[in-house]
Amino acid sequence: MRKHLMTVTAVLLMAMLCQTVAAADNTTQVDTDPLTVNGTDQIKDPVVLVIHSSTSSKMTNDAAKKVMDLINPSQPGYDPENKSTWTVRFEVRTTAQIASMNPEELRALIESADIVIAEWLFDSGNFRNVMNAYPEIASNRSNKIFMVLESDPDLTSMSQINGVRIFDGIPSSVIGNTDTKNTILYDLKNSNESRLMAYVNTYPQLAPWVAYGLYYAKKGTINYENQFKLLLKNFTVMNGGTWPSAWEPSAPVTLPAEMLYRDGRVFTSLAEYLAAYPLNPSRPTIGIAGLDSVLLSGDMAHFDSIIAKLTARGMNVIPVVGAYSGVNGTQPLNIYSAMVKFFTYDPADPSRVVTAAEYEANRDYYRYRIDALVSFTTFTLGSGFVNQTAALLEKMNVPVFRAMISTKRRRVNGCSRMTGCSGATPTTR
Repeated sequence: MRKHLMTVTAVLLMAMLCQTVAAADNTTQVDTDPLTVNGTDQIKDPVVLVIHSSTSSKMTNDAAKKVMDLINPSQPGYDPENKSTWTVRFEVRTTAQIASMNPEELRALIESADIVIAEWLFDSGNFRNVMNAYPEIASNRSNKIFMVLESDPDLTSMSQINGVRIFDGIPSSVIGNTDTKNTILYDLKNSNESRLMAYVNTYPQLAPWVAYGLYYAKKGTINYENQFKLLLKNFTVMNGGTWPSAWEPSAPVTLPAEMLYRDGRVFTSLAEYLAAYPLNPSRPTIGIAGLDSVLLSGDMAHFDSIIAKLTARGMNVIPVVGAYSGVNGTQPLNIYSAMVKFFTYDPADPSRVVTAAEYEANRDYYRYRIDALVSFTTFTLGSGFVNQTAALLEKMNVPVFRAMISTKRRRVNGCSRMTGCSGATPTTR
């Protein structure tokens, strides 16, 4: 019976996923007008260049807009239609845009910025080539802040403030990379705050990089907004200005790494979710997996659309959202552990939450709530826990559909606008 149910479910999903699924409007501001600043005795006049992945750029774009809407209207002579009156200017670019830029255009963009913050930067080499050819543009302006957070170690090591390199004197084995455990870049990727602070105790020059990095590691528009405030505050103070206490940045906020999402609501326990959306045991249950970066940026139209289509056909859904990476000590705290938490159950006590450690200790014992899985993850499902995720999928033994969210660009009022259109390429295990 289960085999027949799985086959029927797979056929229905194949038909649905071949249709267009509405994706979220992922806006990225791209402004190529000449950069002009105005004078003020209090707030200095920086241009801020922000670089992030296409998936997360909407969060940084929204955060940048909030900061500009907070600061710029408060300054004398502000005219929203005249950029020369804007005290603070943000330029937000995706890594894909950086990779495709003409090298001279990219050089000019970096040169024009007083603050450069590359949150996540893995490109085809364009950024690296430009910086290697023109290293002086990382410090060409007074008190320039140039930060590269999650990236290759050679790019991250370029981080500097007013020409003073932050990673000088730190062994490459300590810097590591995003795949090497117990290194700075791995711990940033996995938001291991205690270990990051321990590095600061050993290498005090890391303090500003870690301070900015913790906002990035914890994700979410609110954290990027406060990261930008901290960057602007530090730049203002270094240049002899005064930062108003009303704009003091808040500390990074820790957001859930394992969640369920539906109809704009977030649930951290399956019991709460099932109380709101009970499962019909006579109907198939479809698991959906996606990353928290999309949820935190507000781009959940693709989730909303597929949930509506599945439920309209009488199917149950368990829509799981988790962090791309993350650990709690040695245990995973990410999309893999979220799938274990919400998709598996103890046959002796189905209401009990199963941890990843328990599951891995006896995979043959546990049972599964879903009959098929749709993955919206942009990168490898399971991130640093790919082997464990593969074992989970193997044991679940259900059809797995890899849904692709694609984007296309169009120009709107001189800005490049990311408009979503989504197709799905189904695969089975």
